[in-house]
Amino acid sequence: MNHKTSVNSTLSRIVLTALLFYFAGQLALPLSLPPSYATAIWPPAGIGFAATLLWGNKVLPAIFLAELAIHYEVYDFMTLWQSPVQLLIFLSSPVNSVLRAWTGAFLVKKIVGYPNPLISAKEIMLFFLLSGPVATLIPASLSVYALVETGVIVESDFGFGFLTWWLGDCIGIVVFTPLFLTIFDPSLQSRTKRWLPLCAALIVGLALVAISYLLAHQREGLRLREIIESKAEAIQYALEDNYKAHANTLSLYHSLIGSSDTIEYQSLQIFSDWVFDTYPGVPFIEWLEASKTSQDQTAWTIKYSTKKHLDNTHPISEKRHQEIVLALEPQAINDRSSKILSFQNSSRQFFIYTPFFEPEQTLKGYVIEAFDIERFIENALVRKSIEYINIRLFEKTSNGEQQWLFPLEPKRAIPDPFAITMLKPLNIGGQSWFIQVSPDSGFLGNYYSWPVWGILAGGMLLTSLMGIGFLIVTGQTELILVEVEKRTHDLNQSNRKLRLTLTIDFRNPVHAVCDPVFAHKRKNR
Repeated sequence: MNHKTSVNSTLSRIVLTALLFYFAGQLALPLSLPPSYATAIWPPAGIGFAATLLWGNKVLPAIFLAELAIHYEVYDFMTLWQSPVQLLIFLSSPVNSVLRAWTGAFLVKKIVGYPNPLISAKEIMLFFLLSGPVATLIPASLSVYALVETGVIVESDFGFGFLTWWLGDCIGIVVFTPLFLTIFDPSLQSRTKRWLPLCAALIVGLALVAISYLLAHQREGLRLREIIESKAEAIQYALEDNYKAHANTLSLYHSLIGSSDTIEYQSLQIFSDWVFDTYPGVPFIEWLEASKTSQDQTAWTIKYSTKKHLDNTHPISEKRHQEIVLALEPQAINDRSSKILSFQNSSRQFFIYTPFFEPEQTLKGYVIEAFDIERFIENALVRKSIEYINIRLFEKTSNGEQQWLFPLEPKRAIPDPFAITMLKPLNIGGQSWFIQVSPDSGFLGNYYSWPVWGILAGGMLLTSLMGIGFLIVTGQTELILVEVEKRTHDLNQSNRKLRLTLTIDFRNPVHAVCDPVFAHKRKNR
């Protein structure tokens, strides 16, 4: 083989390894398991190890690039690029894949030896023990640690995430290494009677387990969606009820003021203190009174204003006060319900106002309450079961864009493999808002039904054990056949020697009788 042919062969092997690794990873992603999103079988582990074992360390760059391409599609690369630390952790996964393949190949070549027909039970067990549980231990630990550091899983899920990741690598090696070697190792192609039935059994086992898991996974997704939907409805009703409670409080405030022409400020402050204690996000309440001027215009004065103790500054500026008055005046004629007032340049502080009228239908004034949207939501959900979910509140602007109201800076989106994020409309105080309820990093760890994981993990484990058992049984059978062939060969050799010996022994007595007779005849001639 000349140099050019050798280079072409090496390049073709590198490209083939990268393609097989990448497409095997893409096929395995639907089998990913929450919360670590590892899979109970990772075929690229077997392909990478077998390629390195068969073709050497030249294919390791192909493994790195293929693993990088898989993760590029799974994770938000642009977000990771903004954080050098998270980017380094992201790049550690391809490095761990290279480490896994190199370690397995090194240990097998050093201890078991390769090429190896894998006939004896001891060699088979050592082969898969070294390439699987031993070689994948450190890479799996580092990969799951990277998931914790990047916030994909919480620290409490490290143990289970490691178990899933490690088991998936081991099963991927046990199942896909024989398949790869059967196709690409010339030394095994003469033993197709042993390896082809093994490959067929592994493929059938994989298909049955994958189909069973996907069906169970689909049903589990419906169950989790129902949980999210029930939580979203509970949040929706809680926010609506909390708004009604605020509006009723303003009515009580107005009733207290309207009970007398003059009211002591101390009594008003006592009532307001109860409001402030009940609704921690309310900084002040005001009675904004309307009166007509000589020019038949409406003048607004703050007749009563109460605020939290220990707060020496007014919660809003004079400019904002004028904005409130201008915003309320157009509502003064017909709309008598409580409303929420918001301003584009203030996404956190909102105002609830309730208009009140004189008996002759003349606007008397407004009771206005400021509230913080974050405290408003927290107070509404204080008795609700909302663990392990993320809540976002937004409104759609006139140009169709989403303006976030809570939180102002949404956190990085958590992967949602079941697509169970729920969107609910929230119509309160004349505002058309939307509630987005999605699972957080701990949701699947607490609500996922682990029998579904058992179907995949247990099925794949049984399939891999079946493969090892098949190799051991067929290996013992082949050892017996080899021994029978050897003994048959030895027996045939012994028979030939015996026949040769008997022939010689038979010919010697005949010659002893016949040779004198022939000698006498020749003499008489």
